[in-house]
Amino acid sequence: MDEFGMRHPGKREAIIAAGIAALLVIVAWAASAFTGGSGEPPAAKPDSSENAGELVIDVPGEITSEQIADCLPAGTSATEVTIAYQQLQQTVAGTAPAVLLRTGDGELILCDSYGIDRPASVPVELADQANPVRLLNNGRQSWDCDGDALRELTVSYWLSLGPQATSAQMRIVVDDEPGPWFTTSSVDGFAHLHGWTADHSQKPVVRIDFRVRDTAGELIRQETLPETGQPMTACTAGSVDID
Repeated sequence: MDEFGMRHPGKREAIIAAGIAALLVIVAWAASAFTGGSGEPPAAKPDSSENAGELVIDVPGEITSEQIADCLPAGTSATEVTIAYQQLQQTVAGTAPAVLLRTGDGELILCDSYGIDRPASVPVELADQANPVRLLNNGRQSWDCDGDALRELTVSYWLSLGPQATSAQMRIVVDDEPGPWFTTSSVDGFAHLHGWTADHSQKPVVRIDFRVRDTAGELIRQETLPETGQPMTACTAGSVDID
């Protein structure tokens, strides 16, 4: 120690200190090499979690004339209707066509995996800029229960979308566990939104959430579809189809 009570390193300690300093220089050089010489860490990648959990139900594929014919009410021929919307979509069982036909009188015929349906009200109110979402029907739900256990739930809605709306989404939340956002695109102002869930516990609490997006991917404020649905207890009445 010197006169100030400070201890000076010996030869061995000096060698160790020099080695540590050299190691720090190497680490600093490596960091600079991998960050373009700035010494700053790499820029973080954009967060893609917002799109996580989406399931696009629209799939490529041709809808046959036979499938169109299956959507015609009794006594109606193919020459009496025009196709306003057609889209092959995923379903719980595979794929199925969703078809919207317009008669010569302007009436709409809705057809999906549930079969043929008609608009809930006449005359039909279509969506516009001021009202970006309109329901064409009351929606359909099929609850398949095994006692109090929910084996399968399928849900379907026909929508009219305004010019600013490009897609509609729905998710089924069971016991606070959200499923994927089932996503479909608007085609000429129409969309068929379909979703499903399966194999849940006894009397699960279920809700259905919705959202609609514009051309920029932003959420559209609208009052037709609830962003957060009302919770309901499943299978209290057994299996049931709701139109």
